Amino acid sequence: MKFHMQGTSTNEFLILAISFAIAVIALIVYGLFGHAVVIYLYGSGSGVFEGRAEHGVGRYFQYADFLFYRILALFILSAVLFSYRRMLLSALRQFLSEETHPLNLAMFRIAVFTSLIGLSFFYHVEWFAAFPANFRLFPAGFKSIAPYIPFTTGTVYGANRLFLLFCVTAVLGLFTRFSAFMATALGLYVLFIPECFGKVSHYHHVLWFSALLVPSRAGDFLSIDAIFKSFKRSDRGIPQPGKPCRAYALPIRLAWLLMGVVYFFPGFWKIWTQGFDWFLSENLKLQIYAKWLDWEGWMPAFRIDQYPLLYKGSALATVFFELSFIFLAISPRLRPLAFLGGIAFHLLTYFFIRISFWYLLVFYLTFLDWNAIFRFLGRIFVPRVMYLIYDGQCRLCKRTVAAVRTFDLFGRVDYIDLFNEDALRARGLGGMDRTALARDIHAVVGEKSRRGFDAYRALSKRIPLLWPILPFLYVWPVPAIGDQFYRHVADTRSCDVNEGSRYFATHSSPRMRGSSTSNDTAQTASDPGVRRLMGMGVFLLVSAALFGVLKIHSWPFAVYPTFDQSLEKTREVIEIDAFDADGQLISYEDFQLKERIYFTRLRLMHLYLLGMKDIEQRNSRLKALWEVWRANIPSLASARKVRFFRATHSLLPENFPKNPLARELIFEWDLISFESQIFR
Repeated sequence: MKFHMQGTSTNEFLILAISFAIAVIALIVYGLFGHAVVIYLYGSGSGVFEGRAEHGVGRYFQYADFLFYRILALFILSAVLFSYRRMLLSALRQFLSEETHPLNLAMFRIAVFTSLIGLSFFYHVEWFAAFPANFRLFPAGFKSIAPYIPFTTGTVYGANRLFLLFCVTAVLGLFTRFSAFMATALGLYVLFIPECFGKVSHYHHVLWFSALLVPSRAGDFLSIDAIFKSFKRSDRGIPQPGKPCRAYALPIRLAWLLMGVVYFFPGFWKIWTQGFDWFLSENLKLQIYAKWLDWEGWMPAFRIDQYPLLYKGSALATVFFELSFIFLAISPRLRPLAFLGGIAFHLLTYFFIRISFWYLLVFYLTFLDWNAIFRFLGRIFVPRVMYLIYDGQCRLCKRTVAAVRTFDLFGRVDYIDLFNEDALRARGLGGMDRTALARDIHAVVGEKSRRGFDAYRALSKRIPLLWPILPFLYVWPVPAIGDQFYRHVADTRSCDVNEGSRYFATHSSPRMRGSSTSNDTAQTASDPGVRRLMGMGVFLLVSAALFGVLKIHSWPFAVYPTFDQSLEKTREVIEIDAFDADGQLISYEDFQLKERIYFTRLRLMHLYLLGMKDIEQRNSRLKALWEVWRANIPSLASARKVRFFRATHSLLPENFPKNPLARELIFEWDLISFESQIFR
């Protein structure tokens, strides 16, 4: 995709030029007269400012600026999209028509379901299920259906175990589509559990990706399913696995578009809510301070907050990256910028504020061509090609070779049917004894030739997935047993055709000699799986974009963290003091518990509780909060009285040691009286 005027007509170019001229004139006019108009309306007592006079005119300057720049931005964006619409649509069609090797889709499959396994443990799914019901705060839209969602520990435990099982089978590629479907369906429930406690944690995209894999051909390579498919394929005379085609690339390309939506709307809302102030003011510095306070005063080795040019430049780069990622990913030439920009963005975010987003960072692995990488490594580790000569008319031999090829990452083995005379002569093997070749499989490297079980040992050195078992193939009694087993199988195997058929195979078409001419790309054009995949992709993209536009935090769709809010230099949290039977304050450390619940989730829960108008309901939730603390902090077991405070904390690092700046008692609970009522 080239970002220049090529592909636009003269009229479209004229429209674009006129639009930019109008924008420039509007900027000049607003700069000269905009604030003057606001002052006039404010002083005239106009109804526009009715009921807002307490804010002062400065507040209305901000309102006017935001309104003007929003309208201007929408006007310019509309003009650009209209002028470049044909080029953008052409680039998108080309993007969705790209081809890739099945190994790249297999790596995507492994990354998706390994991440789902990690999320189950990282977010302590079963641990959250045991929390009191009053501790739950549901995502948007779930309050009415919450009573029908099972939260019992046994139900969540069983569902999570099944979820992990299907994730494992999906990683292994066993019943891949069914495993992907079950992992996605169970994940919608299991991973929803941690979302019901004050904050939506944004790992939705992993389930979107797993849904993309349900109708895909993700099990065609590097999987158990691929072994069984290779048997059927070899019986049809097609020994090699699938060639690069659109069906293998499409799930990955759709995932990149979803990642673009994930990034785009946070960048959009930053500009829409705060305008240029988001990166020109001290906003990012306060966002950084808030995260440092979350981590109990932790600070990075390098204090970026002390360098205004750096943190403001970083804020500008953040917005640019978020808004441009989807366009960079679509363009083959600019795609490396999306990859490098994303890696840098997440690593620096973790370094400065400890937001890892590992479950998004891991999918940058899909930007790499793993087939090319392994082929490159193969040339380094095994410089010389091995020729594996097998009986192409033996069903067992063909199936064995076809299965091995689905795991051949290095591509340093050349598989040759012994009846393909042209192939043997082309590789300098025409003088080998045909009787010996028919009797045993041969592995030839240079002047050295190995056969039988020894040939399989030599082959294992070139298949990385077999390296873990390779040492055992040389340890007694494995070689002796292997030789006897191979000899028995080789001597008792039955071939599918007689000698006359073999002679025919020697002079037959390339397909009969073992080199497939099947056109995977042509097949995918009418592949119903591709159509289903496109349907799933469109549904996910439209849904994710809709929730981004509406700025909704829900499940399984949500706008990702926008960080668009203006922060004050202080914030309020809930602090708990516990006293023993003697009235002595109990000392306890709650950092690990806070980290396990996650600081942001807990902080939002605190804000919700502190803002509740119903005191009785608030106190009930405070009691639930205490039950979680006491169940997870052993030293609190001796508590007999609890006090809850509204504490004011400073976000400024120099004031961290002084926190809390102020405390206000909001609730006191006598546990002795409470327990006596229970056991009375």
